[in-house]
Amino acid sequence: MAGYAVAATGVLILVIMSIGANRKFRDRARLPMQWSFDRKVNWSAPRHLALAFTPLLAAVVMALIANQLASDPPLQFWTLTVVAAVFVAVHLLHLYLLEKWPAI
Repeated sequence: MAGYAVAATGVLILVIMSIGANRKFRDRARLPMQWSFDRKVNWSAPRHLALAFTPLLAAVVMALIANQLASDPPLQFWTLTVVAAVFVAVHLLHLYLLEKWPAI
């Protein structure tokens, strides 16, 4: 049961981060989703989709992991803790890069 709480908390953190970023970037219709090594934007997405992508992906991935590891609660808890932390870190990196864009 604690594993499900970790997954829900991780998704909630991602959603809160995205809501804050949506307010911050409300003047931009599209946001970059990928940059090349020469610091050019490879592709972008509409702002709402770009900010919803990571929370939605995290919710799906963590739900699958939680259900797969339901028979081993300690493994489920620690696996979801690590996965949630990685999703939060990657989302933070994306938001940081968005702040630096178009300087990147």
